[in-house]
Formats: sequence, C-alpha cells, structure tokens
Amino acid sequence: MGFTLKLQEIYPNRMVHIPVWINKEKNFGREHTQRTRSFLYSALGTVVAHSIRAKGVRFFENGIVSLNLPVADEVLRARASRTTHPQALALFSRLYSLVLERSLEVDNPFLYKTKTEVVSLIAENDAAPLISLTCSCAHAFFKSKTQWHCGTCSQCIDRRIAVVAACQTQHDPETDYASDVFIGPRRKGQEQNMAVDYVRHALELDRMSETEIAERFGLEIPRAIRYEQNRTEAAEKLITMHKRHGEAVQKVLNRQLQEYIDQLLTGELENTSLLAMIAGRNHVISSWKRFADRILELLVRGVPIACQSVKPRNEPHLQEICDGILQAQENDLIREFPFMRWSASATKPDWSVEELLLWVEMKYVREKKDIRTITEDIAADITKYGDNRRRMLYVIYDPEHLVTDESRFATPIEERSNMLVGFIR
Repeated sequence: MGFTLKLQEIYPNRMVHIPVWINKEKNFGREHTQRTRSFLYSALGTVVAHSIRAKGVRFFENGIVSLNLPVADEVLRARASRTTHPQALALFSRLYSLVLERSLEVDNPFLYKTKTEVVSLIAENDAAPLISLTCSCAHAFFKSKTQWHCGTCSQCIDRRIAVVAACQTQHDPETDYASDVFIGPRRKGQEQNMAVDYVRHALELDRMSETEIAERFGLEIPRAIRYEQNRTEAAEKLITMHKRHGEAVQKVLNRQLQEYIDQLLTGELENTSLLAMIAGRNHVISSWKRFADRILELLVRGVPIACQSVKPRNEPHLQEICDGILQAQENDLIREFPFMRWSASATKPDWSVEELLLWVEMKYVREKKDIRTITEDIAADITKYGDNRRRMLYVIYDPEHLVTDESRFATPIEERSNMLVGFIR
C-alpha cells in the first residue's frame, strides 16, 4: 500500500486503486519463476478495463526485458522468459478481444526504452522517490520484511546497474539488497553464471555493430516486430536500444571496477563477486564450458580415488562410479537421456544437461587398441551430435597412460567450438 498511497499523493484524483487478493497454493510455494504473471495481470486489468469501457491495458516494461534476448547461446525455450514480449501482448489483445467481443489492446509504451532510460524518465518527472517503494527482484515472493532484493538474480543486477547509470542511487539504498550486486558473494551455479552471462551479453552488444546484432539475433528480432506496421523502423529502434543498453552497462562496470580497484589488487574483494569474476575474465568463457570444466574437475578428483584398489570391469561399470560422484554434487546432469535419432540410428549420451545443450560421453582406455576404436567413435559422434547442435564433453579415463600425446588426441576434436576433451589418469 505504501507505493499506492505515494502515487495518490503525487498524482491526486488520477488513479483508482482496486485491490485483488491473489496467493499461491502451499504446494506450489517452491515455484519462484512466476512465468504466467503477465497473463494474470493482463486478465485482471482486462476485467477492470471492460468495466469502465477503457480501450486497453498497458504494461510499462523496458524493451530489454520485454525482448529478453538470450544472454547466452544456451538460454533457450522455457529458460528465456518473455512475459511482456510484443508477440505475447499481441496474442493477449487477440484473446481478450475475442472474449469481450470488442477491440481491446494490450501494449507496452516503453518497448523502445532501456531500463536506464525508464529510471531517468521517472526522475525527470519528479517521481524518483517512488523507486525505493518498488521491487524488481525475481525472488520477490520470498523477500524478507527488511530487504526486498536478493542482489543475485538477473533482475536485481539489471535494476542496480540502471539506477547507477541514471545517477539515482540515493533512491535505491544498498541496504535493500541482501547481497551487494557488485561486490557481494555469489553461490556456485546459477548465481555466478547469471552474473557473468549478463555481463558478457551486455559487453558483446556494446562491441557489436548494428548489422552484427541484426545477424546474431536474426530469429528473435523479426519475431518481436511481427505485429508492427513499419517493421524496418521497429527493427532499427530495437537494435539501437540494445546498443544503448550495452554502452550503459559497460560504463557502470568501468566505474565500479575503478572504485574497487584497491580491494581487487589486495585480494580483499570477495572472489565470487560480480566484479571479481569480471576481473578474472570469467565473462569471456561460455557458461556451458564452465559447467563442463566443473564436471571434469569432479571426475579428475574422484575417479582415481574410487578406482585406486580395483579398476572398473568395463565402461558401464566406470559410468556407474562416475554417476555416483556426480550425483553427490546435486548438479543438473541426467543419466542416459535423451534419445536422439540420426538417419537410421538412435543414440543417447552418458549424461546430459539439456538446458545447456551439453552432452557428456565417458570413454575407457584399457588396452592400446582401444584408442583407435574410441577415436572412430568420437569421429562418428561429431557428425551425429554436431548436426543436432549439441555441445560435447568427452571424458577419457586412461589409468595406464596409453594415450601418450594428449594434445595430438584432443586437438582435432577441440578445433570445433562445441567440443571439449578431458583426461583422467
């Protein structure tokens, strides 16, 4: 109610507050993505709009979040939520118009503005004090009474960078973040990956030309302008908006690195923080490669110990041992899934992480002659898996050091950008 009362105070007689009580069932309390919230909000807005014969319902979301271009190649399908995407809003308009049997438009007037520009617009209209009464956090459903922002999700990163870029930090106190966006610790996995992927994506936008952006996102941009009257102009506006976003992020990160340079040099800065990971160049490595490196690290440390007394009988036995090591780490690997058809044959990986399009294959070198067989198997996999856009990590267990030249073995495979090879001795 604080935000609503403040709005009514600043803009008297210009808004009516209609409260609606909505909550999740306890059984669904662990779901935090809230992917269908725009459908819920637009449906509620449509009921109100229809009752007062309004022409439509409006969302006020910046265009970067509305399009939500994948921050990494692997962020596809359900992992790329687009709750206010122009196509979604167009479909809402069509649905509600059919239900009401009259024209009703659901739109977003901020489609061509970055979050920094939205924050600046709020300040220019003397409404900056409202910023502290808003919540952007993806985990808002679980927020505490004293801190509304976790500081580690993509929305918190986006909010804080936009506020800093717009010079409005006085209205967005650091104490409202459970973990400082720039220098706070981040847990392994999603929190660290999101930070470096966000940074890499923004810096790539800053470096790329407008033509390169159009080519790189040649599927996403046409989809976003499908319902625009002047598609060429709309595409140009979306592309230049993303360039402005990349520039704003780059400038903020530069200033933050300069501010904390002493702590970076002395090692006082938390090494899992966003700034420390940038300084360590983590953002130049794709998240699927970081995940693959983590898997290989676990197996290199665990397999020799597990197999010290008795070597695995065969490859399936080795896979069982490795599966125990990997499952103990509570990662997202799935055993022997999915089945993939290529021509007349069907195959499946030893492990997969479908969200990253990453497959893991384990190979066991027991005799010298196995090297040739393994090489031929991998050569066949390169065609089958490559045609299906899979990233591959080949783990070679070679306890007797029968592969004498690792570089010679791995180089022809790793010349492909989606293939990695690791050895366990």
